[in-house]
Amino acid sequence: MAKDTTSDQPTAGPSSTPRPFEIPKLSGMNPGLLDATQVQRLCRRPGSTLSFASFDPYTASSHQEVPDFRNLSLNEELYRPKRIVVETLPTGESTWRFVPSARRDEGVVDEGAWPRAVEICGKLYHCSQEQWDIYKLDPLYDCYVRAYPHMTIISRVATKPVPSPQPAFGSKRPAMLSPTPERPGPSRPAHPRKKVHGFMVESSSSEDEESEVEEMVIDDTGRLHRARSLGLGDRAKKHREEKERNRRDRREKMARRQEQLGGHGTQQSYFSFTGDQPNGSGEIPITPESSGKRKVQSVFESLRTNGDPDHVWPEDEFLRNGKTYTSNNTKRARTLSPASAKRALDASRLLREKQKRERREQELNARRQARDSQFLNELFIDIPEDIPDASQGSAVEMESASDYEAEDDNQYSDDVVIDEEAAHQAAIEESRRKLAELNADKPLWEAEAAKRRQREWAEEEARRAKIEAQRRAEAELREREKRQREEAERKAREEAAQKDRENQERREWEKRRRSSWLYGKWSQQRAMERYLELSKVFDETKYSPQEPLTADAVPWPVLQSPRTFTMEDVTWQAVEEFFEVVKSKMRSQDFKTLVEKSHRRFHPDRWRSRSLLTSVADEAERGCMEVAANTVAQALTPMWQRLRAAGR
Repeated sequence: MAKDTTSDQPTAGPSSTPRPFEIPKLSGMNPGLLDATQVQRLCRRPGSTLSFASFDPYTASSHQEVPDFRNLSLNEELYRPKRIVVETLPTGESTWRFVPSARRDEGVVDEGAWPRAVEICGKLYHCSQEQWDIYKLDPLYDCYVRAYPHMTIISRVATKPVPSPQPAFGSKRPAMLSPTPERPGPSRPAHPRKKVHGFMVESSSSEDEESEVEEMVIDDTGRLHRARSLGLGDRAKKHREEKERNRRDRREKMARRQEQLGGHGTQQSYFSFTGDQPNGSGEIPITPESSGKRKVQSVFESLRTNGDPDHVWPEDEFLRNGKTYTSNNTKRARTLSPASAKRALDASRLLREKQKRERREQELNARRQARDSQFLNELFIDIPEDIPDASQGSAVEMESASDYEAEDDNQYSDDVVIDEEAAHQAAIEESRRKLAELNADKPLWEAEAAKRRQREWAEEEARRAKIEAQRRAEAELREREKRQREEAERKAREEAAQKDRENQERREWEKRRRSSWLYGKWSQQRAMERYLELSKVFDETKYSPQEPLTADAVPWPVLQSPRTFTMEDVTWQAVEEFFEVVKSKMRSQDFKTLVEKSHRRFHPDRWRSRSLLTSVADEAERGCMEVAANTVAQALTPMWQRLRAAGR
């Protein structure tokens, strides 16, 4: 949280002599520039100063406006910047709170940018954001942000007298309806404490016991302001009377129940946040203030820590909720959560798995030891049992030890000692003989080991060579396939380019040929020649969406000149006239062949099999060509039938 830097600059009030076409400016952080009583309503102490800032959770930290995503959770909210006001007392102490929001029209998302023009009590001022915040803090002014193009206004609140409700029990001091700068009498804290009623707890085994908890009564300036601005209507009065009536009914019911259970040892425990306990007679102690409506201390009074007895708390420190809660004897036992039961089951499962692993390891160790023992027994089966262990010393030491024992033992005779020494020497000689045999076979073992290593090395080299050869073969195969693929692609590109060039040349030639019929004198002979030439090209060309069919590429059997020809000229009569003229200029057999080819050329099935109409992009042109082709086919059908019947 950082204060605005403008707090060190001298504040400027509204301009007294505005220039033409300018409005007075209202800026700075001093209240009372237009209303002198505003200072008494906003400052708690004479000489206090106000400053404003914007709340930012990353103030005085190393964060660069980027939240730490590792510490984010779903329960956190990313608040938008809010304005706060800081009041600095003459003693140097500072307190702050959030600046309330202004009223807004429906659809207005925020209060806009500052400074800007604002209408204050009917007059227009160029208001800064600090002065706007001051008027929002003043309870006697209403700040209203209207939708564009209307202007933001600040107006005085019309105070209305609020009728004080009749108290149900006792008397209550009426609240002040208008703020006053000073009051006679002892000094009180600036913010009165919240009043919370205590409650009775009746301990009984019956399930229909009721506990009375009275609502919290908050006497603060904001509630008084809302009561002044809104007032109390009939509906609020009815609601209050109904609440008081229900409260009386509950108290009477509890009193009757206490009388009925009074002689049966029913215990009542009184709980209060203030720490008051019943006296020895079982009655609840009554304070002198309980003559009227009951008054209790703050609900957080019992939650405060004792602290240092030598420390003097400030006047406003007791308004904070910082005490530690002290549990009573009637607090119920905590129940186990499902998570704790799951943790216990997991712990027992892990313990069973651990014990199972330990048993398995013990079995494996026992088997290993048994195998080693069997191997040692087979190895030393030929060695006498009376030979001492090699760890007890060398042969000389063992001999000296046996001599010492023989001399020290007077129970055996000299013959027995000699026999034992001979047996001992024989066993030693046998061990030496076996060791010598093993040493003699050592070169054979080393030779076999060298051969085995040589064989393994050769096998490894062969395996590596095989892998390398396979890798090279695969690389060559991939390279050969790549070259073949590139060659095929190159040939395909060349063929496609060659085909495109041929098609382009053919289209240009056809275009030139078709355009050649547009010049010169037109006659029936030229019409027949044009039909024969275009028919040959039309039958050989493969039309597609890339090479669409056009109307001038179709050999329409008409005598009309191509300069004036349209699709509407293709009629039944025009087709018959064309073939009548051609019949007179050709032999009968050639004419019959021409009619048969023309009939197959314009047959609808022929056009569908060649996909001629699907290559035409324009729908209107496609429809006209389809109608014209069907007309030619229908006109040629009876002519072809007559020629076929005559030829039989």
